[in-house]
Amino acid sequence: MTLAEYPFGVKISRHVHGNALLISLAGRLDHETTPEFREELMGCITQAAGQALTMVLDLTDLEYLSSPGLNALIIGSRTARKEGVGMHAAGLQPMVRENWEISHLTLLVQTFSTVGEALQVVSDAAAKSYAATKAPSGLKA
Repeated sequence: MTLAEYPFGVKISRHVHGNALLISLAGRLDHETTPEFREELMGCITQAAGQALTMVLDLTDLEYLSSPGLNALIIGSRTARKEGVGMHAAGLQPMVRENWEISHLTLLVQTFSTVGEALQVVSDAAAKSYAATKAPSGLKA
């Protein structure tokens, strides 16, 4: 798992669950944080393509998504498609969802209510791996 934290308020982490690369975003994706995010997203696409992984964006803790952030996601989704990498998104908050839908990003990236639902579409192994990380200590999922 790697974590990149940018000075202007966005955190990005990635973790492999089965055949899925889960990319979690927290904070604000705006004009100041987008350049670094774009770089990180392209690195994730390269990793997913090299390891035959499907990408799942966990947007549960993303509070704000600006036009530059949307543009980076649109470019990222098109790049992923060219590289043969599937991309899904989950947990869109109301304001993020509104911008996502207005930009028609829904046509490029399938969205799900929860990360668990998105990972289940990827594979049972991905969903079970993720569920195991969410299980209370001492219990097996």
